[in-house]
Amino acid sequence: MATGPMNRVLRQLERALRTGGESRTDAQLLERFVARRDEAAFTALVQRHGPMVLGVCRRTAGHADDADDAFQATFLVLARKAASIRAPAQLGAWLYGVAYRTARKARAAADRLRGRERQVKTMPQPAVEAEDQWQEIAPLLDQELSRLPDKYRIPIILCDLEGGARKEVAQRLGVPEGTLSSRLATGRRMLAGRMARYGLAVSGGALAAALAGRAVAAVPAALTVLTIRAAASATAAAVASAKVAALTEGAMKAMLWTKLKIAAVVLTAGLVLTGTGAAVLGPGQAGAAGPAKADPANPAEAGDPGAKPAAAEKDDVWTLDFRVKDLRPIAVETPGQGQKLIWYLTYIVTNPTDREHTFIPDFELTIDEKEFHHDETPAAPLRDFIEQAEDPAGALGKLNLKTSVTIAADPIPPGKSATGVAVWEDLSPALDRCSVYVYGLSNAWAADEKEQVRRKTLELDFKRDGNQMRRWGERKWLYLPSHGDTLPRAAESDELRLEIAKLRKQLEKAEYASAITEAQKALTDKDREIAELRDKLASAQVQVEALTDRCKALEQRIRELENKKEEKPADTPADAPLIEGTVRETDGDLVKISIGSDAGVTKDMMLHVYRQNPPMYLGRLRVIEVRPGEAVGKCVGTPTKPVHVGDQVVNKFDGK
Repeated sequence: MATGPMNRVLRQLERALRTGGESRTDAQLLERFVARRDEAAFTALVQRHGPMVLGVCRRTAGHADDADDAFQATFLVLARKAASIRAPAQLGAWLYGVAYRTARKARAAADRLRGRERQVKTMPQPAVEAEDQWQEIAPLLDQELSRLPDKYRIPIILCDLEGGARKEVAQRLGVPEGTLSSRLATGRRMLAGRMARYGLAVSGGALAAALAGRAVAAVPAALTVLTIRAAASATAAAVASAKVAALTEGAMKAMLWTKLKIAAVVLTAGLVLTGTGAAVLGPGQAGAAGPAKADPANPAEAGDPGAKPAAAEKDDVWTLDFRVKDLRPIAVETPGQGQKLIWYLTYIVTNPTDREHTFIPDFELTIDEKEFHHDETPAAPLRDFIEQAEDPAGALGKLNLKTSVTIAADPIPPGKSATGVAVWEDLSPALDRCSVYVYGLSNAWAADEKEQVRRKTLELDFKRDGNQMRRWGERKWLYLPSHGDTLPRAAESDELRLEIAKLRKQLEKAEYASAITEAQKALTDKDREIAELRDKLASAQVQVEALTDRCKALEQRIRELENKKEEKPADTPADAPLIEGTVRETDGDLVKISIGSDAGVTKDMMLHVYRQNPPMYLGRLRVIEVRPGEAVGKCVGTPTKPVHVGDQVVNKFDGK
């Protein structure tokens, strides 16, 4: 069940929402991604620029599926080209250009495909925008915007499409704020004039308002997750769809071709100007562009993370009660790895309000500024070990410790509590001191003078006491830099966190359903094996019964043979008259004998046959017919020797 990659992507997305990603500049995030393939940094870039990228893809591609494919391809290009971006401060404009060109290719490919499909039947797709007029002008807007000079196009993208503050954008571009405002106004007028050619008569300000009003509020979490998974994979083509992979490769080839054409033009111009193939720069031209200006230090990173924010909390703020035990270690047996040391923290969270609230927990343990994220879905056997360690005698019954996923699956009703556990697997056994930051206990947030959102977070400090880490010091509520970049995006980020929680719940349900399916399949296989064994047993039983019947038949035959076995006959009574005769003729088991007199010879009488030379008893005859002076008898049993003509027949035989 490939739960591992999906869970990792969701954790990175939550981490980017929570802290670091939003407080760093594009240049810093790109540097972290290029140097360490930091998924959290890339996730923060997708979250920051995703709405703008999805907006241009939707306007240009024209259909939802094509726009989603172009969105994914744009960020896959970013993942592959991150190291070669020369102006990280203008990353938004760079992404806009890639997204626009990729969306155009997606639309062209889709139009060709739909043109072939219409020859069979009409296959309409739902349009991204519902208003016909906007549908018509939206692609033209991006077409004309992409044709503006950079110094006018980039401010429109960063300010109007991405909603950046003018002061911040001016710092990123390295120009005075007044210069930026002038370029922005000029760019809007130029864009409005170009749009007037298509019959859209609006002012530059109205056009800017339309762009801002129709901006994408947030990228769907599912699309974000798919994009990050594909970008994080070593073989993105194996993760992304065939259409996305084709769009990505097309964009990469187009960028390479553009570089080659520019290089050819520059080389040709140099040869023409110098005649020798060497370009000569005039005084003051060398290095005119100069090094890129460094971004100013980020106050949220350099200052006190717990500093009191300038703004007050919201009026409808809620905060959950949180009780926690000491941080404890436990040694558990893991398959194939032997004993492993696990640190865990059990807690009870209670809803003291009059409305239900969802606790979406996130525990971050820090040791000397190094962060350790907790295991959000510890295996059931590990939870059983922890429950046994917490209640060895079983006096408390089933503790029902929940993971971060299961506790966030359902809201906590008013006045009710939920019991959970946070687990860390990579901590040192010699752990001496640490701090645990608990996110998600409150919806309280405030903003500093930069409109950077800070979330209300609980800090718990621990230090070693024997083999445990005990609480020390006071519980501290801090306002830490969180997932909302500016005030307008705070609510959007809250909704995204809830959507992530729902996705995780669906993922866990899918994993559970998959496990049930696998168990049912295994049970079906076992039932099939049992049925086969039963069939074999029934067949064996039939064979045994047949063999038993055969044995019984053989035993009966043996008894019959034993009954027919020839034995020496009993002596004839002494007072019986003697009857003697001689064998005259034989025919198989029939023997004709001659007798001196038929007196006393009767049908069914038993006579004895013997031979005089050498003396030998041959067997018995049963008389079947009596005639004058002769009789016909039939051999009874198997004679010891064949009866021959001349053998003697008597009714009395004494064995001599």
